[in-house]
Amino acid sequence: MDIDNKLSDLVGLLTEHRRETAREHKNLLNQVTGLTARTAQLEAQLTAMKSEFEEVKSLAYPQRHKETAIALLQHFDGKNSWKDFLQHFENVARANQWTESYKGLRLSTAIVGDALRAQRSLPDSQKYNFCRLVESLNQLYSVGGSSLAKALFHKATLNSAEGYVEYAHRLRELATQTHPDLPRENAEGLLIHQFTTGISDSTAGEHIAMHNPETLSQAVNIALTLEACKKSRKLTAPSNCVKEKTKR
Repeated sequence: MDIDNKLSDLVGLLTEHRRETAREHKNLLNQVTGLTARTAQLEAQLTAMKSEFEEVKSLAYPQRHKETAIALLQHFDGKNSWKDFLQHFENVARANQWTESYKGLRLSTAIVGDALRAQRSLPDSQKYNFCRLVESLNQLYSVGGSSLAKALFHKATLNSAEGYVEYAHRLRELATQTHPDLPRENAEGLLIHQFTTGISDSTAGEHIAMHNPETLSQAVNIALTLEACKKSRKLTAPSNCVKEKTKR
């Protein structure tokens, strides 16, 4: 009798254990199914996000197309035809769907050697502007560019965005384009005359002429010294200040 009771209890325990195991197994299966569904949902969301990102990127940066598979940009150093290179550049830009601002960046990296003079002659704010770069290169290399450069040189004046040093640098760049073979002494005289004529301060122009500088650098130093004297307001006779400092 005791044995039968014990066997009955054991069978009951085994039965209960099986039921508990079955419940745990079912719960685990439900959890796995839920995780699988969640994983599929997350993968679908990630795919959608990637697709949306690629679409936005293609709209915002059309230049990031695979350039090697479409068209390669050559360099321009001023030795070959500028008109031919400009046509080549426009063809590459159209094939790669470059924006106007990106064209300016690419053109600035495509010009090398002597052609970089076109970029150096521009203010910093315009060095990567496509239209201004093309205009500057046209002045250097297009037919009639020399005449246009001469006109720009003789009409050049100091503007509000530059100082004496920047203005002198711009004049020298233009003079290099317009009078490349002019003897140094004559070139310096021409530069000094245009520098003196183009600055807005008539007093500075008179003092430059009075001190008879031999180079453009000397003329710039005289103008800067006079400007510093005026700002300091320590001397009532600017000409004395200029004399004193230019002798050093």
